[in-house]
Amino acid sequence: MCIRDRLILLLLVPELIRFRSLSLPQGGDCDSAISPIIDPFLKDDSVALNTYIANSKFVANDNAKYQECISKPTNQFYLVQILSSKFYFTISLPVCGPSSCTRESYLGYVKSRQSTMEESLAKIMGIELKGTFDFRVVAPSTLPSIRDWVFWLAVVLFSILTILPIVSLIAKLVKPNKSDDLQETGGTQLLLSDGHKKAEPSVLDAFDLVKNVQGFLKSDSGRDENLKVFHGFRFFSMFFVIWGHSYVSNAAYPPQNLSEYKDFWVNKFLAVILGAEYVVDVFFFLGGFFFTFIYLRKGADSGLTVPKYIFMIIHRVLRIVPVYLVVILFYWKVSSVIGSGPVRDYAQYRLNDSCSGWWWRDLTFINNYKPLEVDECMGWGWYLGCEMQIFLIMPFLMIYVLKDVKQRKNLLLLVGLASILYSFGAGFYYEWPLKGFLDPTYFRTYYTLPWTRAPTYFIGAYMGIFYGEIRKGETSINKISNSAIAQILLFIVGASIIVSLVAMIAPAITDPYYLPTGLRAFYLSFSRPLFVIAVLMIILPVLCGGAKLIRFIFGNYMMELYAKLAFSMYLIHQILLHLISGSVDKPFDLTHPYCFITALKGFVVTSLAGLPLHLLVEVPLIHLERFILPVHKKGG
Repeated sequence: MCIRDRLILLLLVPELIRFRSLSLPQGGDCDSAISPIIDPFLKDDSVALNTYIANSKFVANDNAKYQECISKPTNQFYLVQILSSKFYFTISLPVCGPSSCTRESYLGYVKSRQSTMEESLAKIMGIELKGTFDFRVVAPSTLPSIRDWVFWLAVVLFSILTILPIVSLIAKLVKPNKSDDLQETGGTQLLLSDGHKKAEPSVLDAFDLVKNVQGFLKSDSGRDENLKVFHGFRFFSMFFVIWGHSYVSNAAYPPQNLSEYKDFWVNKFLAVILGAEYVVDVFFFLGGFFFTFIYLRKGADSGLTVPKYIFMIIHRVLRIVPVYLVVILFYWKVSSVIGSGPVRDYAQYRLNDSCSGWWWRDLTFINNYKPLEVDECMGWGWYLGCEMQIFLIMPFLMIYVLKDVKQRKNLLLLVGLASILYSFGAGFYYEWPLKGFLDPTYFRTYYTLPWTRAPTYFIGAYMGIFYGEIRKGETSINKISNSAIAQILLFIVGASIIVSLVAMIAPAITDPYYLPTGLRAFYLSFSRPLFVIAVLMIILPVLCGGAKLIRFIFGNYMMELYAKLAFSMYLIHQILLHLISGSVDKPFDLTHPYCFITALKGFVVTSLAGLPLHLLVEVPLIHLERFILPVHKKGG
């Protein structure tokens, strides 16, 4: 779940508005069950509060005591959750009371004490909280109903994807075809014969696990060696995405060091984590780069026709949607029932509530447009929607409208500048803080929209055209490869820009408005393009054929393997992070080292889970494309 997910979750929940008129419940048993849990939050003594949480008889993620509660038929377990638009997290408080008590009973109790709780926690945490609280009372979930057709659809689909490689292997053993071999063609692995004539592949060949593993392990030795530098940037960008999201996944569950939250969230080290959001712009840059480098190289001379445009869209949809659907079904109906305990039960409650109504927004690539009061399914999928929307207009701008290369580059600069100016105007109008995560309008008007994310995509597209000129020797910049001084200077300047952009975030952690409105808007509108330009400065010598050390670090074989897994890892990483954070069965302290360890675990587990997703779903679907699209049927 991305930071945007957490922010929306912490906003007022419309379904609970109808409970606001409830009075304090009259049942004494219900009061006595919840008062020991809520009353410590009515005190402004941080030491007493922290001691209470650390030594509580019933901590929210203490699975043993949870099981003890629900084992008695006379008991009913609830999580009383405190939500605030000022928090990155939800405070979850467990209540084990009589089965006669209802959500309304507990909700009425906490709402009657809302003002006092806000004042108490404000003194402890040093944050103004008046009027920001809302509450949710969640009961443990159960396993999916036997009538839940979506769950059974997921089971059938996963079973088919698991069985097909076995069937393919049996078919090979029964009727071997020794001439088959894997060969790279146009970026797609195709099953070809021994090099003289094409074999007649069957659908089952696409699921041949042995050949798919061989293709995965095979190095792209015949490809452009300079472009291998992008493998490393995918690797490091993916790690920073996971590291940043580890903070959100951990903060979503109840730690025990509540009184230390103030120090945790104002630590200057947090600037590095908040700066990690820029790595998403690296993905936008790569999307633009490979669009112009590949599509223009293949389609510029012959122009753009309606069939070609439709083919481009179908090609992209087939590469994304099936894998996306598999992950959504896993997230929605499978991950929510993995594990047990109060925290995991809450996860299923939320997923059933959000994915059941909004899964279609993800698959139609419009999930980046969403009213703030609406929950969402795979919130981090906003990136796919945003990039798809930019992709849909690129063929018209780059191929159909303009034929001249110089005109194309000028148009990219013009549209990118217009996007930057919009971001500046919106930031000035809405008076965004320097880091806008605490401002709901920041997401609705900036963070996930294609016209604000376009500059980094267009920089990549511009560089894709420029790199074509570099390869042809049509520019004097190739001389950089022979100048060690120029390479060192570019690296120093690029690294200095990145460090400066992150350093400017540090003061904003304690005071998001430390700069005047105009300067804040300027930073927000120009920082992302500057970050991408700085990265480009570092890798430009590699693209020109030099900088062997950087080429080795970012373009080695291990980076190449991870680059192949990047898409699968991105789709599934948030799910696994929440499984890791939500499976903690004892109280923990939320600290920066703890989040880093979670990120390392998440990266390893995401890599291991991304591999079967890649081999069993992503690669077979790439092979199956040739049975659907005419260009592959012809071997093109």
